[in-house]
Amino acid sequence: MRVHKNRLAGLFVIMVLLLTACNNNADKNKETANETTPEATTTPSTAPTQNEVSVSATFKDEQGTIVNTADLKGKVVFINFWATWCPPCRKEMPSIQTLYNKFKDNTNIIFLIVEIENDVEGTKRFLAEGDLQLPIVYPQDDIPKEWLGGAIPTTVILDKNGVIAAKQEGMYDFGTPAVEDFIQELIDDSTTE
Repeated sequence: MRVHKNRLAGLFVIMVLLLTACNNNADKNKETANETTPEATTTPSTAPTQNEVSVSATFKDEQGTIVNTADLKGKVVFINFWATWCPPCRKEMPSIQTLYNKFKDNTNIIFLIVEIENDVEGTKRFLAEGDLQLPIVYPQDDIPKEWLGGAIPTTVILDKNGVIAAKQEGMYDFGTPAVEDFIQELIDDSTTE
């Protein structure tokens, strides 16, 4: 019985030490997070320099309509790259739906939700299961490496000049007021080449 009590006491001491260490690390992480700019923690990573060359790609929707991003200059373009088999991709879709619902009637922004595997049937099933109504397109040529480096989900937001204004690799919550404000600022920007 005494050995059992000693083991319990030892486990308790270890747990207290671990919790204390975790709490100290959390405090350090909070300090580091507070040192970053608010934009860096609330919107997708902002990217490019002003002189960066814009690239383009061609996509096709289920009805056969072709969309080339080069033809979308003058509009903000939200491009999300995903696949039906990707759990983080699927998990972030409701937040993209929220953002899309906010701006879907605005003619100054285009949403291209790119299913990179051309899995039309799998996409239909996923959208139906999640009660999602997003503008899905499929790649018709190579996706520029500046937009998609291999990790999905990846989201790229192009400004009205076709230049990357923000890029997010990995899952992200796009349904926040900070993201909505960021998109609205891009829409309101009147400096189009």
